[in-house]
Amino acid sequence: MMKKICTLELLSEKKVRSFQALRAEELTGLCESLRVSSGSVINFTETIVGMINNVICRATLGSNYKAQDQAVLIGLIKELLVTSGAFNVGEFFPRLKFLNVLLGIKSKWLKIHKDLDKILEEVLEDHKGRQGGGIERADEDLVDVLLRIKDGEELENPITFDNVKAVLLDMFAAGTDTSSATIVWAMAEMMRNPKVLKKAIEEFIPFGAGRRMCPGITFGTNSVESTLVELLYRFDWRLPDGLKPEDINMEECDGITTTLKEPLQIIPIALSSPMN
Repeated sequence: MMKKICTLELLSEKKVRSFQALRAEELTGLCESLRVSSGSVINFTETIVGMINNVICRATLGSNYKAQDQAVLIGLIKELLVTSGAFNVGEFFPRLKFLNVLLGIKSKWLKIHKDLDKILEEVLEDHKGRQGGGIERADEDLVDVLLRIKDGEELENPITFDNVKAVLLDMFAAGTDTSSATIVWAMAEMMRNPKVLKKAIEEFIPFGAGRRMCPGITFGTNSVESTLVELLYRFDWRLPDGLKPEDINMEECDGITTTLKEPLQIIPIALSSPMN
């Protein structure tokens, strides 16, 4: 039921289009930042991750969510993804579950979840006072949509606040890493061989397929495609002096999402007159 709600309400084409201005604003900010850094080596990975996180947070929590609180939330999400991707002894050897306790893994998981639950509870409390009596508003963020559905329609299985928090957690865990990783991988492949860019975009599909297709595919592909188009349209890209295309480290990092082990360091060159 929650997947259906995500597909039809949270991440429908109509809802995704409503965030177009938000994405455009973040892309404009990204391009302005890159223009200032034109000719200098930048941490491309960090830059893209920051922009995608801003889009996800603003679309999900609203534009008024404080940057400091956003940093704490994203930090906890990253910790959760890292610990979730770590080797779980008890999962493969049930008799050795006690090692998770001895190694401090279980207590770390519990603390992260407790901290995340507290933050999401505060988010819900802040949004409860802005509800419009079950009436859809044009400026709704995704939390507003979930609360409207929870309080409005008679559902076969009522939605609880815990359900809402679980969906939000999934949104952040799935959205912040997959889109940024796709953009970074595509750019890394392009820097190794410009002809491979199209192939990399067509083959790198982190959203699944068929019945298991991720409900966020429309949101994700919009973010990935629009970002790549802007980056290629407004900038030329070069490698730092002394670095050859074949020297780019394409080693993967361990974790739930496949990301580059080392940040991609490249040089943006602002184009004075981008081609129309």
